[in-house]
Amino acid sequence: MPGATREIDRSRLPRWLPEHLVPVNNDLGRRIVLPGDERLWMPARLPGLEFRVFDFVDRQPPWVCGELRQSPGNHSEAIEFVTRGAVEAYLRHGRLDTEGVSAGAGGYVRLPPDHPAPVRLSGNAHIYVTVGQMLASDSEQRCIDSNREELWLPGPAAGTEVLALHGHGSYASLLLRWTAHAAFQPRLDPQGEEMLVLEGYLSDAWGDYGPDTWIRNPIEAWQTWSADAGTLVYYKSGHFAERPA
Repeated sequence: MPGATREIDRSRLPRWLPEHLVPVNNDLGRRIVLPGDERLWMPARLPGLEFRVFDFVDRQPPWVCGELRQSPGNHSEAIEFVTRGAVEAYLRHGRLDTEGVSAGAGGYVRLPPDHPAPVRLSGNAHIYVTVGQMLASDSEQRCIDSNREELWLPGPAAGTEVLALHGHGSYASLLLRWTAHAAFQPRLDPQGEEMLVLEGYLSDAWGDYGPDTWIRNPIEAWQTWSADAGTLVYYKSGHFAERPA
């Protein structure tokens, strides 16, 4: 039954996740829009960190998606933690360092579930982060600097560009940016997709979405995407299907 609560294996969740957090936006059959101007931050389990939850889904393994940042007033101190599960992160500010990875603002990082070293956040770090969405067969570690202009390719319409971040099986994540005003109808994943507006404003037939707005579409809700030059969006799809624990 969609949205039904199951016992959650919290040993596979990150140590910074608030201890008493219950599933949030757990029904993947619902369209969710969390406006950027209504952001709610909660203290993380580790001192010095705050978390903004997008969804916490009680699958096996469970997944959690949101934003993690160093608390205001704690910007000068680095914070370390063990990942405990496959991690995907996009750095909006600050730095993320761990064994084999050093990334700054605009960096994309994937760490497999058996990553051995702690993660270190510093420099007023603010990251988009997901835990538990990787397939068991996806063990690749990645670190991509989206500031490298040579990595960007022509997008699905004139006036857009894309930077592919990762793909494995049905899973795909990318950055999409507008270099001029453009509108196009995307090819949608029938199982669902999610987007985070990083800069600018994104529009569709349902409304306009400003910076820091997170959208999860389980169905073909989008008619046409449109935006002006300077809009930057993080896009992900292919992770809604059930997978073995």
